Amino acid sequence: MKKASTIIIWVTATVLLFVAAYVVNSKQNSNLKEEPKSPSSQNAEANPTEKTVETKEPDVVATPERNDSFKETEEPDSDKLMAPDFTLRDTAGNEVSLTDFKGKVVFLNFWASWCPPCREEMPDLEKVHKELEKGKDAVILTVNLTLGRESEGTAKGFIEQNGYTMKVLLDTKGNVAETYNISSIPTTYIIDKEGTLFDQMIGPISEEEIYDYIDKLK
Repeated sequence: MKKASTIIIWVTATVLLFVAAYVVNSKQNSNLKEEPKSPSSQNAEANPTEKTVETKEPDVVATPERNDSFKETEEPDSDKLMAPDFTLRDTAGNEVSLTDFKGKVVFLNFWASWCPPCREEMPDLEKVHKELEKGKDAVILTVNLTLGRESEGTAKGFIEQNGYTMKVLLDTKGNVAETYNISSIPTTYIIDKEGTLFDQMIGPISEEEIYDYIDKLK
């Protein structure tokens, strides 16, 4: 009888040990599954990485060429592509939007101070700008690619050193250049008074060419 009681006690103890081990193991696994995430991982999920613009510098084009994808047409019902609106700060820190110039022909010029053809066309752009200030329904609007080796200080210094007074906007993140698919500079988009893309010139644009466009878009 005593021997049977001893066996029962040992069996009971063994079962209890197995049960206790199972409970402890289950609790540890549960804690591992419910372990809180670190702040960095939480932020990564709550704020997914924003799309960044590649900082690769565009090609330099010295010989002007027209983009054949823009075709002049006299058909009134033909589809027109609206110029994407944007807002950037100018060299004085003021916010400027493309829609601010609705009702005017806009010469939207993309450039950088390290680009020789860009520097070459600047005097013509400035000369036309001063004439257009007298009241014509057109405007020179330049966008400096302020990224890579072009800093805000470099861009401002170039403008001030040459005494240019035309409107210069700073594309510090490259977003506007990406929107307009700028792969070569200088590039000038010609936008009509309704805000639609009329033409594109890749390479330096001359004073004569600018006035020719203004005459076409009167």
